[in-house]
Amino acid sequence: TAVDCDKDHQVTVKDDKTVTGVLRVKGCHATRFARKPTRCGNVGNTLSSLVNGRLKKVGVNVAHNVQIIKTAGDKKQTEFHYTIPCQKEHQKALLDSLKDSCKDKELTDTCTHANQPEDDDSSSESSEETTKATPVKVTQKDAPAPTAAHATPAAPVTPKPISKTGKTLKPSKPTAVDCDKDHQVTVKDDKTVTGVLRVKGCHATRFARKPTRCGNVGNTLSSLVNGRLKKLGVNVAHNVQIVKTAGDKKQTEFHYTIPCQKEHQKALLDSLKDSCKDKELTDTCTHANQPEDDDSSSESSEETTKAAPAKVTQKAAPATTKATGKSGKTLKPSKPTAVDCDKDHQVTVKDDKTVTGVLRVKGCHATRFARKPTRCGSVGDKLSSLVNGRLKKVGVNVAHNVQIVKTAGDKKQTEFHYTIPWRWFEYYVMKSF
Repeated sequence: TAVDCDKDHQVTVKDDKTVTGVLRVKGCHATRFARKPTRCGNVGNTLSSLVNGRLKKVGVNVAHNVQIIKTAGDKKQTEFHYTIPCQKEHQKALLDSLKDSCKDKELTDTCTHANQPEDDDSSSESSEETTKATPVKVTQKDAPAPTAAHATPAAPVTPKPISKTGKTLKPSKPTAVDCDKDHQVTVKDDKTVTGVLRVKGCHATRFARKPTRCGNVGNTLSSLVNGRLKKLGVNVAHNVQIVKTAGDKKQTEFHYTIPCQKEHQKALLDSLKDSCKDKELTDTCTHANQPEDDDSSSESSEETTKAAPAKVTQKAAPATTKATGKSGKTLKPSKPTAVDCDKDHQVTVKDDKTVTGVLRVKGCHATRFARKPTRCGSVGDKLSSLVNGRLKKVGVNVAHNVQIVKTAGDKKQTEFHYTIPWRWFEYYVMKSF
């Protein structure tokens, strides 16, 4: 895919609290994004990450999330219409960051990956490619339902990964799962379901070193499961939490847990088994498994020796795994972090719709979190998961997502400033956390 940022990216200040934009990407098939909103989500997440990284460099530490609200276009291009909540004092910096982020190769790489054809794209594409009619404009709000007939889908092309040094890395082959043999799901107790998913072709070291790769796999499985649960009338969100990985350079085991009430467990098990067979899951694993610069040192040693590959396990204590720099140099791992919850965690009711908090974590280097927003995302996701698990135990089935809006601190500690949309009666439940 490609974007002419000067011509095809319009950004506008709508009012004192909102910035809107339209991004036109050539080579993106609009029907695919209209039919599958998770593709739009991937594009929005990447643009958010790029924008927030640039904003932090100019001293704006408030997270700005790109929300894609509509798509339009044809089989040759897609327009992504988005909105971003933004206070007036940050709007100029946001506009500059959006324009600069548009030129980043990571954005077009994400669009290219999200645009790859899948089984449910085949019928619409075959008709478009065999007729010369003017392409119909498609919007995400009125996406056409897929027809029953399916043409043979084109094999998705995995783009070759490019290292930050400009060197082309050899792409990994497509991953695979034998769902009957390699996916075990178990009811642990009346409130928890656990599972192990073994994916062939996934290099375990890559997932152990970079937890965000596990997060991508967990998010896709959550999305697939919740989509199936809704069709069965279960409207409670069930989030897959990958708690450990194990394996070698030929396969990875993802050990996960899902908070789930007893009355929904049978439906959840059925949805998990069915979701395992969805091509979107293996596509996500394939994409997450692609090599990067920081994988090179470990892989070169593994691929040039004939010794049995060592089993790699991603456990809760990161200090046991030595970090590797992009130059191949082994970095000294950080010591375990700590929180004095009585002194260093303040939670406040801001208004009838919002709870805010500040979590001070000792042993966290603030610059690292300021530079890389995905690290804050991992902390927020984990806190959200823990809170929602406890809320469900007391009968509150509404998901509450922790949004980290700012970080502060020094090399010895980090303050995570967060906000949570809420309803007034739930505060008394949340106080116990």
